[in-house]
Amino acid sequence: MRKILFILPLIFGGFTAATCETPVFRYALERWTADNYTLELPASLSLNELNEKSNIEIKAGSAEEVKIYYPHSKSPFFTEAVENFSYSELINSPARDEIVKRIIAGDSVVWVVLTTGDELPEEKILEESLRAAEKSLASEKVELKFSYLQIPRHSKKERYFIASLLAIEADLTDIKETIVFPVFGRGRFLAPLVGKGINSENIKDQGTYLTGACSCEIKSQNPGLDLLIKFDWEKALKNQSTVEDKMLPPLIGTGAFLQGPYVEKDNSHREKIIEEPSEVCAEQKSSQRNTSLQSLGIILSFGLLFIVILKKLKPHLQ
Repeated sequence: MRKILFILPLIFGGFTAATCETPVFRYALERWTADNYTLELPASLSLNELNEKSNIEIKAGSAEEVKIYYPHSKSPFFTEAVENFSYSELINSPARDEIVKRIIAGDSVVWVVLTTGDELPEEKILEESLRAAEKSLASEKVELKFSYLQIPRHSKKERYFIASLLAIEADLTDIKETIVFPVFGRGRFLAPLVGKGINSENIKDQGTYLTGACSCEIKSQNPGLDLLIKFDWEKALKNQSTVEDKMLPPLIGTGAFLQGPYVEKDNSHREKIIEEPSEVCAEQKSSQRNTSLQSLGIILSFGLLFIVILKKLKPHLQ
């Protein structure tokens, strides 16, 4: 059974991937809206002004402390006494401003480097690895720019930002080595590289995913978490889209191959009939028939291939 589960993605993966050729980092920037964090405040604390540009929701809590939750999480990753809480530092910080600035300026990925002190022992290998990954992963269609941003873990102004990074894995707060997180899109970050794991092979592996074609366009089915960032991404990215939506050919019944107008759905999800002018009717119908036949042929081919594979694997399943 494991063989079948392994082979199926190989068969149908290419069929799905054909819908998007945009690199993950760029697709995420243009299409993946950041999920909302939740800020739980005690009744004794109220905020006079909220920033609508931040991906955060606020609710009242019963405890006498501030709690911060990851998107879709029921357990807080950070708690703080009311007297120490700063809403402005929660939604914004110098490091996050710098990340946004670099991404909008054209950086493909910003690797955030958390150090135990002010020094970065892995500086040479990190710099060399990023440059090597840039060179090896770039193509004629994709120009890459990788950079890193060093932040000491003891920084008070970055405490919320640092806590949100470290909470992605349970044991990171106990690690005393350098930790590196790739950040891309609208502030999405992946699981980190730690200590000796900060090397050219691992950085290239992360870069391969981030610069590869976005075969799965559904954000929740991709790895990573969103950061809490105060920024108007929609305004900054207006009229800068590079993503080309490539839909698979529509599948229509066999009767439509021979007659009848083409039916599609508009943005309001109401069916409408597209009338075909008589002077171009024959050409459009011919094109639709050819496209539909090609689509049907592809699906039948996959189906036959799947049947053949099942027959070959049948003895192993008994």
